[in-house]
Amino acid sequence: MQTRAEKAAAVAEGLVAGALERLADYVAIPAVSSQPERYDDVRRMADVAAADLREAGLDNVEVITVEGALPCVRADKIVDPDQPTVLIYGHFDQQPFEPELWDSPPNTLTQRGERLYGRGS
Repeated sequence: MQTRAEKAAAVAEGLVAGALERLADYVAIPAVSSQPERYDDVRRMADVAAADLREAGLDNVEVITVEGALPCVRADKIVDPDQPTVLIYGHFDQQPFEPELWDSPPNTLTQRGERLYGRGS
């Protein structure tokens, strides 16, 4: 019979495995915002990020588009309006890269030792 700690560790391992799979999905999208030929990938990444925020239970998730600009994603989760607000900011695009300078494919999440490698990781 598993102890509570063993059960918690098993759950945590499952969450980490799922997070790594999702990170691999993100890295696989070559969303290079400075390259017009990759704008559709940036838009796809915005849609994927928005879907993940919805799945995580956030509210008012939207992909904001403005003519002539790449999209951004916003969401909120108001648990208690009387409590302080926490703002989380990040980006989902990548910078240009030269694949020949990589030891592994840049858009494939690769683990070497305790480190992860891949564009956007």
